[in-house]
Amino acid sequence: GSNLTQDQTTPVEFFLVNRVLFWILTVAGLAGNAGLLLLLFRRRMDLHSSEVFVVTLASVDLLTCMFDIINEVVESATDPQFHDGLVYYSVIEFVLHFSISVHAHTILVMTLDKLLAITRPLRHF
Repeated sequence: GSNLTQDQTTPVEFFLVNRVLFWILTVAGLAGNAGLLLLLFRRRMDLHSSEVFVVTLASVDLLTCMFDIINEVVESATDPQFHDGLVYYSVIEFVLHFSISVHAHTILVMTLDKLLAITRPLRHF
């Protein structure tokens, strides 16, 4: 007998689902953000504030996806003790945290831009 009921998952099942979802979301993020950036840059028009925000968000998301993939490949190919103290690992962690922070702040600035455009339309440039 197993102590698991039908509602419980094993750590292996959780890990596999986690990895599959990671790769699906990361590949979708790469394709979607790269496609959006390509589309916007092909238009070659003056970017308005909202388009600048979208380009910034897509660029940061693309950067995050690329570094997530690099990190995932290195972590799965090496021993976890190998990562301790490596400059490479510190750089990856910095870029991931920095890009997530830029993403959050960009959304905040985008929200403030829209708020000012609505509440003070004649003063907003």
